[in-house]
Amino acid sequence: MFIPLVLLLFFLQIVIFLSSSAESATIEQGKPGCLTKCGNITIPYPFGDYGEYCSMIEDDAGKLYYVYCNTSFEPPKVFLGMNGDKIEVLSISDTEFRVKNTAIAAKCYDGRTGKLVVDNPFYNLDLGTTPFTISYTKNMYAGVGCNIRAGFYATSRGCVSKCANKADIVEGSCSGSGCCQINIQKGLNKINESIENATSEFPIQSFSQCNFAFLVETGQYTFQGSDLQLDGRLTKPDMDLPVVLDWAIGGRSCKEAQTISSDFASDKYACKNNTVCINAPDNPGYRCTCGKGYEGNPYLGCQGMQIVYLPENSLDAF
Repeated sequence: MFIPLVLLLFFLQIVIFLSSSAESATIEQGKPGCLTKCGNITIPYPFGDYGEYCSMIEDDAGKLYYVYCNTSFEPPKVFLGMNGDKIEVLSISDTEFRVKNTAIAAKCYDGRTGKLVVDNPFYNLDLGTTPFTISYTKNMYAGVGCNIRAGFYATSRGCVSKCANKADIVEGSCSGSGCCQINIQKGLNKINESIENATSEFPIQSFSQCNFAFLVETGQYTFQGSDLQLDGRLTKPDMDLPVVLDWAIGGRSCKEAQTISSDFASDKYACKNNTVCINAPDNPGYRCTCGKGYEGNPYLGCQGMQIVYLPENSLDAF
């Protein structure tokens, strides 16, 4: 009689645990009535689709948190609200956004006549009205071309790539022979990219018709000699160059945000019930996370987890 009773209690505990797990899976990530899923991407508050109610409108640093779900695509796609459809969001996490960078500085020449046929030597990215900074640990600046200087003016830095002939080009590397790269500085929320001829030493060659400068996630671009061609992949509108953006709340530390006294909504401490505040390590501001034993969206409030612990030695009878 004892063994069946233990079995019954054991299976009852499993049912309770599975039931609480199912409840946890349905915890809302956004405010009631707001869009929290766009295509394959979950949009967690403080971010939200257009509308003052669905996203955090402004924090203490004047940053905006709205994004845009474009349902004209199948499946729908998320874009950063600041630029309409210009910057597509690929994924969202508690600490970063992964976005698609399709706008790059580019100059291309007709290899036969030397005539300039693509002339976009400058590209600016300004995240100043958003909570984002460019991840300095997960991105790099790249310059692609022969006899070019790729400039990145937010950092007052650049790199040079030279190749006098096709044999000089080193594929798979950005060491300065067809492709060069430099690291990102910490805390940047804007960049100005440019490309220019490094010297007049080498004329335009048939093997090197195009020059580029762009930002890209480290490890997500591998240089190929064909990238220097007018019909290469870097001139294609569907070329995928992902970039990682860090995000945090406001410009204050946890301590500053918790102690400030103000009636302005933008000054309100963003971490809600049962949460822990963490100073953002990579950019100004702070982030919120649920405290131990709690789950949910920390910017809306965390709920207690219904965890069932099995009694010690509960299966000894078996």
